[in-house]
This record gives sequence, structure tokens and C-alpha cells, in this order.
Amino acid sequence: MSNDRGPQQDPAGQPPKASLLDAEARGGPTAVRGFDFQRAYALILLIESVTDPDWSAVLVEGAEDVEARFDRLGKVERRAIQLKNYRVTTAKAKEIVGRFEKLDKDSPGTWTAFVIACTELDDTLKAIHNGLERYRPLHPGSFYAADDPILANTRAEVECQIGEATLPVEFVLERVTFEPGLQAYKGEEWVRARALDLLHKAYPGINRAAAEGIYLRLYQLVSESTGRPIERQQAMAVIDAARAEPAEVPTHPTSLQFTPEIVEWLHAAGYEYHCFISWPHISNRELAECASQVRNGLEDELSLLFPNPRVYFAQADIEEEDQWRRVVGQALCRSVVMVAICAPVYYYPDYHRCGLEWAAMELLSAKRLPGLGLKAIIPAFVRRPEHLPGTVQSISDQHIDLSGVATSGRRYYKTRDFKRNMIKIREHFERLALALAFSGAQVDCKHFEPPAESAFANYIPSRQGFPFRS
Repeated sequence: MSNDRGPQQDPAGQPPKASLLDAEARGGPTAVRGFDFQRAYALILLIESVTDPDWSAVLVEGAEDVEARFDRLGKVERRAIQLKNYRVTTAKAKEIVGRFEKLDKDSPGTWTAFVIACTELDDTLKAIHNGLERYRPLHPGSFYAADDPILANTRAEVECQIGEATLPVEFVLERVTFEPGLQAYKGEEWVRARALDLLHKAYPGINRAAAEGIYLRLYQLVSESTGRPIERQQAMAVIDAARAEPAEVPTHPTSLQFTPEIVEWLHAAGYEYHCFISWPHISNRELAECASQVRNGLEDELSLLFPNPRVYFAQADIEEEDQWRRVVGQALCRSVVMVAICAPVYYYPDYHRCGLEWAAMELLSAKRLPGLGLKAIIPAFVRRPEHLPGTVQSISDQHIDLSGVATSGRRYYKTRDFKRNMIKIREHFERLALALAFSGAQVDCKHFEPPAESAFANYIPSRQGFPFRS
């Protein structure tokens, strides 16, 4: 005969014992379908756990919201986790811990630890949490001896905090953990980014498409497995299948798009600077200010692509030549592109370091972008001579005209023309960064120094007649 009246008292008149069929344990299988916070937590827990060889399973909505099982040296350890997507008060914690105690009493030996995971704790619980975090890593024998007064004093203080909150002292001290700070788990983008970051750390070299596939399939597995354990072999089957799928191989840089994967690849490949500003260090305030304003404008534009754009900009020249070659050589080598602030003086022999910086980036471009006919150099002209060096003229499609500063002065940096030019530089940057990613060009700067000869060594601006030549 069916019983639809819910849990009943046993014949002795005692309250029903906790089971997987009671109201609190049953609430999840239907509710979880719309409860992203719970699924997000279970997903991240699962991905964090796959690198632990002792982890064996995760269960969503068993006896608790989420449970994790570990098989350590033949001994089973289970954690029961209750999730709250809000600030937990001391009164609420008493209720939750009371349930934990009942679970432990009704099913002794099943759970090793109990966790309250939430967005925030009230001040009383924060103090208890902080005390437990300080005391537990120093358990007797780990650093202090069991009879060291400092350890006993710390335990007594934590016990006092727990007792003043009218929580069961021994049970909380030994069995309960607080996990606050989960506000971000409410945001799908954060959860996705966190999952991808964990997967890249667990499987170095995994491509983004495979990581995205694993994330989506594991999320689906978590969503569809409510009330059923997700065993280690199930999770690993999903991960191994996605890693085994061949990645789509682009045939040309234009087939790529600038995505977070490109951002991650540039960082992993060793590109410390997104842009290197090359400019002649002369006593000309207009030129120095232009270089500085371009740096600021580029940082603004690159912030659309990178959370922390980095532009190398030397405020003053380094006098000692060997030191300059080492410092500037390494900065150039670790830069995606070079923006050259060009005036006629940029090409003069007296300012040969500009020519050496140009030659260095040409050398790096030839190595990193073979067969693509590209140079990772963007010339920005403050004043443009009638005749340009051939190497500068050869990349005319990447030229930027900043000559408006000569007529408008400082006002130019507030104009639409300057903004359009910064956008152009950013677009050139994107094209060159994609080409580097397409070529798989890793940074290798161990022995790199700028070439010995300037890129403009043979440049003659124009032929002068008499009286300079007869």
C-alpha cells in the first residue's frame, strides 16, 4: 500500500531518521533545474577535484545539496555541503548545524566533514571561521606539540567563540567548515572563466575549443545527474573525449578572431608587453608629449582587449650602451608590436638607437611571421619627410598620420582624428597579434639583443645640390 503522507514516526514514537527520501533531501531533484548557483558550485567542485587522484564522485542533491566522496588509502571520506546563495546568520547556522548533527547521528560514520558554503557570513560566524582557519592547520603534531600552550590557548579561544554563538562546540570544532565568498558563483561568465582556467591548469596545452567543450559537457552532466552520483570515470570520459577531438586548424590569420583564447595564448607564449613605443629621446617637448599621449591612447584602446594592457615606454634614454641593449632588447623581444613615433630625426645616424629598435623588430618579425609578408611595426608620423627609408615605405598600409599635432598642438589629443588613429593602431595590433597566434610564435629572448647595424644605416633623405655637392 502506498504511503503519501510523508515520513512517519516509528512504532516507538521517535522522530523519523534522516534518509534520502525526507523532505529536505527530496526538494532538490526538481528545484535544481532552475537553481544555477547550486549547479555552478557542483561543476567547479568537480573540475577542481579531477586532479586529486583520491577523488571518486560528486553527488548533487543527495542527503545534502552537494556531496563529495574521496577514497584515501582504502578509507572513504565524504563531505556534506549545504549551499546558501545569501548571507548566513548565526541563527541560520544553528539550524544548518542541527541538521548536520542529525545526519551524523542517524547515519554514523557516513560523513567525515560538513560544509556551509555561502556568499557571506555574519560577524559572529566570520570570527569563528577565521579562528578555525588559524587553528586547524596547526593541529597537534603538524608544527606544535600537542601539549604546547600556544595551541591549547588557541583551541580554547575558538571553543569560546563557538560556545558564545550557542553552537555545538566539539562538533563544529572538529567537523564543520565554513566556505564564504561565493557571490561570484551567481554569475555565469565568472563560472565559465573559472572552469576554463582550472581546465587549462589541469591540462596544460589544451586548446580553448576543447576546454569549452569540456565545460559545456560537464555542466550538462551536472544538470542531468541530480540525485545520481557523478563518478570519476564518467567525468574523465567526458574530458578525454573532448581532448581527443581534433582541433580546427586555421589556414590563414584572417580565419582567426580576436577572442579571450588569443589573449590567453599571448600571455602563455611569453608576450609581456602588448606594445613597445619607440621614439627619439631628444629635447623636444612636442615629440616627447606625442609619444606619451600615444602611450595613453593605446592603453585605453587595448583595454578593450586586455584586462591589464601593458605598453613599454621608456621615459628617458639609458646612457650606457650595453645596458641599453640588454634592457631594450628584452622589452622588444617580449612585445607583440612596436609603434614608432616618427619625425625626420628618427632616421638620423645621431639617433641610431631608433634604427636599432626598428632593425630588432624587423628581425623578430622575420622569425615570428615567416611567409606572411608582415612586420610587427606601426609607424606613426608626427612629421613625415619627403623621402622615407625603403623599410618604412614597404609597410605603407600600416602608416598612421599624427601630423595634426603640428597645427593643433595639445588640442589634437582631444580630437576625433587622434581617436580614429588610436583605433587604427589597435586594429593593426589585432591583425598582427592574430598572425603571431597563427604562426604559433613563442617568445624566446634568452640570448636576444638588437642587431649591431641600424635599419637606416644607408638612408639618405634626399640628394642635395650645390653647395653641398659639386
